[in-house]
Amino acid sequence: MDTIQLQINTPQKELINQKVARVSLPGTKAPFEVRHNHGHLISTLVAGHITYYTENQKKHLHIKKGIVEIKNNSVSILLPSHQEEKTT
Repeated sequence: MDTIQLQINTPQKELINQKVARVSLPGTKAPFEVRHNHGHLISTLVAGHITYYTENQKKHLHIKKGIVEIKNNSVSILLPSHQEEKTT
């Protein structure tokens, strides 16, 4: 399975740092999905859910806003405060 490195941080702490298959993000203009070999991108995020997929799980993280940088199979997200994670 091709993976990407997902890092989600707040100024207070690191929330997530793991390899995932793909991640869906609530972009300012429209939602979008990131997979292996995605092009370089910097975007703002709006209120909604970050959904990421591991080998056997789908997890959601509700956010109010944030910033994402996608580069070299790495997704780095900065959120202004702590958020709640849910597994489905």
